[in-house]
Amino acid sequence: MKFYANNFFFSAFLLIFIFIFVLTFDLKFDLVGFSFLINCFLTCFLIALSLQKIISTILFYYIFNLIFLITIPWVQYSNNIIIWSKISFIESDFLIANFVIFLTSVFVFLIYFFIPNFKFSVQNIVLKRPNFLISCIVCIVCFMLVLYSLNFNILRVFFRGLSDDDTDYSLNPLLAIVVYLARFIPAFLFLRFTFNGEKHQKIIFFIFTLLCAFPTGITRFMVAYIYLPILLAYFPKFKKSKDITFVMFLSIFMIFPFLNQFRYYSSNASINFLPDLNFVNEAHFDA
Repeated sequence: MKFYANNFFFSAFLLIFIFIFVLTFDLKFDLVGFSFLINCFLTCFLIALSLQKIISTILFYYIFNLIFLITIPWVQYSNNIIIWSKISFIESDFLIANFVIFLTSVFVFLIYFFIPNFKFSVQNIVLKRPNFLISCIVCIVCFMLVLYSLNFNILRVFFRGLSDDDTDYSLNPLLAIVVYLARFIPAFLFLRFTFNGEKHQKIIFFIFTLLCAFPTGITRFMVAYIYLPILLAYFPKFKKSKDITFVMFLSIFMIFPFLNQFRYYSSNASINFLPDLNFVNEAHFDA
């Protein structure tokens, strides 16, 4: 691990972003609120230490902690928002949970950076480009599976939910797994042809990627799983830790609320590009 002094300026920016939340949502500063604040400072500090020249797994871990385990729970605690239950947590539950998160954050950092890594060489592994024709056939099969799961309603390819659509799209568990794989496979093939494929091949597989997993037609975690690797592959700049951190925050607080409007889309509804502040008080962060 290398120490970069200017990373703390970036973490200071994250703290300012969090404090904007504090002012916007009038967060509580009681004992529980103070425990959230301590974890906030600790996580921002550990993010500063994790901002190496290239992105790392631990950086995503702390970004997730800062948003999903600190900022959003603090907002919901301050506003007495209860998700999936009629019974609220008591104060000691929050304190114990925050104490566990504090210890875990420190423990993960120490293990990640100070325990020797057991590395192996992959220099001798040669990955051959898949057969183009077979790959196209696989993508066509994937698209047909996706269409079948949507009852061949082409609009559902582009809209995750339609308010006036009362069709039952439930699938048996095994078929649901197959359809999920069908949504991912074209993106895998697109990335496989990205590095040694012809331009027309890349275009074809990108079209199949959109048809099988259009951003407004799938769940938001799938958008991240599919399109974040594509972003990293085609825009090397985002492999820098600071840039990808900025993209993650922008995605969760700007892009994800935008995509949420397509869960139950209606032709009469207006599309808002700025997020609704109530977004953080709803069950979008339960996963």
